[in-house]
Amino acid sequence: MQRRHRLRRSADFESLRRSGQQFRLPLAILIVRANGDRFSRFGFLVSKRLGNAAERNRVKRRLREVIRPQIGLIQPGWDILIIARNAMTKAEYSEVDDAMSQLLRRADLLQALDS
Repeated sequence: MQRRHRLRRSADFESLRRSGQQFRLPLAILIVRANGDRFSRFGFLVSKRLGNAAERNRVKRRLREVIRPQIGLIQPGWDILIIARNAMTKAEYSEVDDAMSQLLRRADLLQALDS
């Protein structure tokens, strides 16, 4: 994921958690807020309660890989935080992909495709 598409500062994570709009599913929580930029930025949060470092990194890699092909479809100008929940560690890739698509649609972040 390109550097400009990443949330990196802890202050950005904290302000997004405080003032963003939340959408929940059993696998993940999506928190969004407009950022006023020409591109959207993403952050991924995986708690230590989900497992050891290897398990947490696997969950983060899977989330990044699910989001990466959808970046072009997501409306620009949003900060997006994805928080993994316990069920994420046992979920298949297709389940994670479906959950992220559903959360993005629910948040109305996907651009309409011109047919």
